Amino acid sequence: MNSGRFKEMSEEGIDDPRLLAAVKEYMADVEAGRRPDIAELLAKNRDIGDELRACIQGLAFVHSAAAQMNPSGSSAAKTMAPPGMGPTGASIPPQPLGDFKLIREIGRGGMGIVYEALQLSLGRSVAVKVLPLAAALDPNHLQRFKNEAQAAAQLHHTNIVPVYAVGCERSVHFYAMQLIDGQSLDDVIENLRAGKPGEGADSSPSQTLSVLRQGRRTEYFRAVAKLGLQAAEALHYAHQAGVVHRDIKPANLMVDRRGNLWITDFGLAQFYNETNLTRTGDMLGTLRYMSPEQASGRAAVLDQRTDVYSLGMTLYELLTLERALTGETRQQLLFQIGMAEPRSVRSIDKTIPPEWQTILAKATAKEPGERYASALALAEDLRRYLDDQPILARPPSALNRLAKWTRRHRSLAMSMIVTLILLAIGFGISTVLVAREQAKTQAAYEAEEQQRIRAERNLSQARDAVNFFTEVAADELPHNPQFSDARKHLLEVGLAYYQTFIDQSEGDSSLATEMTAAKAHVFSILTELSADDDRMRKLFDHHLLEDESVQRDLGLSDDQTERLDAILPRMRPPGPPDGPPPDGRGPGFGPMEMQSPEQAEQVDKQVNSILTAPQQERLHQISRQVRGVEAFSDPDVQEALKLTDAQKDFIRKVRTDHPDGRNEFRDGERERMGGPGGPGGFGGPPPFGRDDDTEMRKILQQFSPQQLATWAALTGKPFARDTLQFGARRF
Repeated sequence: MNSGRFKEMSEEGIDDPRLLAAVKEYMADVEAGRRPDIAELLAKNRDIGDELRACIQGLAFVHSAAAQMNPSGSSAAKTMAPPGMGPTGASIPPQPLGDFKLIREIGRGGMGIVYEALQLSLGRSVAVKVLPLAAALDPNHLQRFKNEAQAAAQLHHTNIVPVYAVGCERSVHFYAMQLIDGQSLDDVIENLRAGKPGEGADSSPSQTLSVLRQGRRTEYFRAVAKLGLQAAEALHYAHQAGVVHRDIKPANLMVDRRGNLWITDFGLAQFYNETNLTRTGDMLGTLRYMSPEQASGRAAVLDQRTDVYSLGMTLYELLTLERALTGETRQQLLFQIGMAEPRSVRSIDKTIPPEWQTILAKATAKEPGERYASALALAEDLRRYLDDQPILARPPSALNRLAKWTRRHRSLAMSMIVTLILLAIGFGISTVLVAREQAKTQAAYEAEEQQRIRAERNLSQARDAVNFFTEVAADELPHNPQFSDARKHLLEVGLAYYQTFIDQSEGDSSLATEMTAAKAHVFSILTELSADDDRMRKLFDHHLLEDESVQRDLGLSDDQTERLDAILPRMRPPGPPDGPPPDGRGPGFGPMEMQSPEQAEQVDKQVNSILTAPQQERLHQISRQVRGVEAFSDPDVQEALKLTDAQKDFIRKVRTDHPDGRNEFRDGERERMGGPGGPGGFGGPPPFGRDDDTEMRKILQQFSPQQLATWAALTGKPFARDTLQFGARRF
C-alpha cells in the first residue's frame, strides 16, 4: 500500500448522490437504534449494489472493531454488526484492516480515530488513523485526510511522525504511522497543572518535567527550550518542503519517554503550491493558538510565520502553565487575538529568564513582519539560549510598544491625539486668563469676604427651599394621587440636589452637620421612590390581568375572571358623574396612577387571593417580558441575577440613552396617559416595557451563561406581546 491508493479511494463512488442517499438511510436506522434491513436496502438500489455493500461493510467494520475494543459496546456498534459478526465481537476476533489488526483506541480528533495496531507482515506495533465512512462522504473532510497523509508521508525528519502505509479497505480510508510511546504536550501541561505525573511509569514525560519544575526550575526552563528547539527545527524542515502545518498546538506535539518531541496531525497542512482547501474567509485550526492573520481569514496563503506564532503560544503555556489567551468564548478569543497582548511570562513567574520573555514576545507578535522570519530563526535563538550565548532578538522598546498599540487601535489613537491637541489649546487659553485674573486679585480681595457671606446665605436659602419641597412631596402629595407625577419629580430633584451637595462638600469639616442631614434626606427620598416604583409595578401587573390574551395564558377560570373584573374597577376612583366613559365601553375609571397607595395595596391582596401561586408567578413572568429592559430595575430581578456594579451601570446607561426613556415619558406622561388634551389612552409605550429587542440584546450580551439561564427562568416561556390590547378602558 502507498500514497497511490488515494486515486483508488477517490474513485469508489462516494460522490454518487444515490449512494449517499442510501448510506444516509442506513445511518438513520442505526442512530435510531434499529437494525437495518440490508437485503431490502440492497434490493432497492440494485444499480449501485456492489458499491453500497462495500460502504456498509466498511462502516460496520469500524464500529464493530470499536465495540470489540470496548466490552460495554455502544448500541450503534451492536446494531451495525453485519451477518456473521457478534454484537460485541467478544468471541469473534476482529477482521484485519488490510495488513493491520486493530488492538485498541488511543485517541481521536478532527481527522479521525487513532488505534494501536499490529502490522501483521512485520509483526510490529504501529498507530493506524482511520477516517470513518460518514466523514469520507464529505469531500472536504476526505481531502483533508488525504492531505494529512500526503504531507506526513513526504516529510522524513527526526521529529515528525513518519507514515508507513496508506490505504483504503472496505471503503475505510486509513494510514499507518509510527507508534509513539509517550504523551501529548496537552496531557503533559494538564498533569503539571494538576500536580500529578499522569499515567505510566516513572519515566513518563509528565513525571520527568514535574520533577524539574518542582526542584530545579532552571533545568525545567532549559528542558522546555530543548522541546521548542526540536519543534522549530522540524517545522523549518516542513516549511522547506513547502508544507505549512497550520494547527500547531499542545495536542499535536508528542513527547516520548526519552524526551524527544514529535509533530503529528498534518490534517490542516497547506502546500505553498496548493491553496484550494483554504479560501479567503476560511478559518481552520484551533482558535486559541491561531495566528491573527489565520484567525482573520483574510490571508489567501499562510506562510511559515503562522506556525512560528502557534509554536510560541504553545511554549508560553508549557513555560507558565497558563494560557496566553484567557478568553472562553469565540468572541473573546477573536478580540484577544487581534487586539490584546498576553501577559508577560515574567509577570506570571519571576524565575523565568528574561531571554524567554524576549523570545516569546517576538515569536507571538501580532504582525507577521515583527515575528521571527522563519522557524529556523526561532530555533537559532533557542539554541543560543541553551548554549548560554546572547540571543539575537531584542526586547521591544517603549516606543515600539506604543507604535504597535497605535496600529491596533488607530481610531482610539487618533481620538487621543485630537484630545491632547485640544487640551494644549485649552491650557494655553487658561494660562492667559489666569494671568489676567491674577492682575485683578488684589483689587478684588476686599470683596471676597462679602461674596463668601452671600454664597453661604444663598446656599442656606436653597437648602431650605429644597427641604420644604421634598417635605411637601413626601408628606402632603401622597394623599392626593392626582399629583403623583409632580411628587416623583420633586423627589428626584431633591435627590439630585442632596447628592451634589454631598459630593462637593465631602471632607469639609465645617459642614459636618449639614452632611449628616443631607445623607438622611437621601436615604428618605430613595425609600419613597422605591415604594412608588413597587406600587407602579403592581398596578401594571393588575392592568395586564384585564387583557384577554393574558387571561388565556394564565388559564383563568370563568369564576376567576368574574371575580377579577369585579375587584379591579371598584378599587379605582370613578370618572366624571355626568361625562361619558373614557372609551365608551363601560363605567368611567381614571388612569391607574389615580389609585392611592392604600387602594393599590388592597387590590394586590385581593388579586393574590384569587390567583393560584403558579398563576401569580406566570403573571410576573409576562410582566417582565412586556416591561422589557425596565424589569432589570426590579430589586428581586437584580438579586436573582446577581448583577455586578458594572452591569447595573450598563443597564442604567441603556435605559437613559433609549429614545423612549423615563425622561421623555415624564415630559409627555399626561397626554399619553389620557390627561387633558391627550388621546385618552396609551398613545406611546407604557412606562414599563419599552418593547425594543435591540436594547434587550445589548443587555443580555453582558450576561454570563448562568445569568442568561436565570433570566430565562424569570421570564418563562415567550408571551405574544403583540396580542396585548392597551386601550383606555383601564387607563
